[in-house]
Formats: sequence, structure tokens, C-alpha cells
Amino acid sequence: MNCFFSGTESHPVHVDVLPKARIGEAKPPIIMLHGGFHTGAAWLATPDGRPGWARYFAQQGHDVYVPDWPGHGRSPSPAPLEQLSTRQVADAIAVLVAQVG
Repeated sequence: MNCFFSGTESHPVHVDVLPKARIGEAKPPIIMLHGGFHTGAAWLATPDGRPGWARYFAQQGHDVYVPDWPGHGRSPSPAPLEQLSTRQVADAIAVLVAQVG
């Protein structure tokens, strides 16, 4: 698993990348978004340690991107979390979507 930062300059987003496990037919990438007050880790493994949905889709031949919203998980936030607007989250994720294609 690799990782990188995406998002906006004021609201960076940490992204885990699970590259596709199969060689062959090109399948579209998948971006797995978590809900509020969670992190991308919810897609990486189940609470009891089994592989999560991100690994399943990577095994099916998709590149899988698992971001943490700005201010969540490993994504830093310059402002208190309660001041983060829906627009700021959407703008940061939109940058990732443009990068992934």
C-alpha cells in the first residue's frame, strides 16, 4: 500500500492507495469515502482484522484510493474540526477526483 497527499492547499487530504492486484483488463479506479467522524481505515480492514472492502476491490482489478477527509485520521487541519464546512471537504475531495481521473 502506498500513500500521498491530495486536496487543497488549505485542506490537505491523506490518501492510501491499493494498486490493482490483477493484470489484464483495465477497470476504473475507485475512491472510497468515509462518513463524518470516521476515517478511511474503515475501508481497509474490519474491526476484527479481516481485509476490508478496499482490498476486495483491489483484488478484483481496481486501483483503490482511500482518503481521510481534511482534519480526520492522518489528514491535517489548520482550523478546528467543527469549523470545517461541507464545501471545504467537497473541494478537497474534488482535487483527488481530478487527479485520479
